[in-house]
Amino acid sequence: MNPTTYSKKEGIVSLTSADRLLTDSVVCDLFGISRTTLWLWRKTRGFPETVIPGDRNHAIRYKVSDVKQWARSNGYWTKVSELE
Repeated sequence: MNPTTYSKKEGIVSLTSADRLLTDSVVCDLFGISRTTLWLWRKTRGFPETVIPGDRNHAIRYKVSDVKQWARSNGYWTKVSELE
């Protein structure tokens, strides 16, 4: 397994090459939404979230694979290609 890496500039956490995690900022930029809208999507539309264990702030990140699946099933096909 590759070591965990984090790029604050890009907002991407990489646990392995196949299982990247995205920050709120990256997801909001991708969909062109505010953080409030992202929160509403999590609460009302089933947007996937992952809580980082051991993070004292209980940081929420988003697995690229889960975001892709959610985007496909909710009509955001154009956004899926931007995650590749």
